[in-house]
Amino acid sequence: MRTPQRPIHSKFGAGWGAVVCFWKRVFFPLDLADPVSVGAFARQFLAEYDRLHLLFNNAGLMRLPQIMKDKRGYELQLGVNHPGHFRLTGRLWPALKSAGGARVVAYAQSKTANSGACEE
Repeated sequence: MRTPQRPIHSKFGAGWGAVVCFWKRVFFPLDLADPVSVGAFARQFLAEYDRLHLLFNNAGLMRLPQIMKDKRGYELQLGVNHPGHFRLTGRLWPALKSAGGARVVAYAQSKTANSGACEE
């Protein structure tokens, strides 16, 4: 099993894409703010696995301390949480399709739901 040695270059948007294969976890570097990193992640995944049954896209950036841009020029929170996940899903499409009945889950937690801002 591969284990991550360190997070990759950028402070926000970088991390590890975990691949869970029944009995083991495998980690590949992934920076959703960088299209090159997303492509490299997908190529590495597709070289080792032919099917992907579940892709869980978790919106990971919220309330950054300052306005930052990703490699494409998008505001970082938007670029990571939406186009980054869209690009990742598209690049992994061959494995999702070959799984037959695969699921893609897009999750974003709303802080306002628990903040009391919506209470009557």
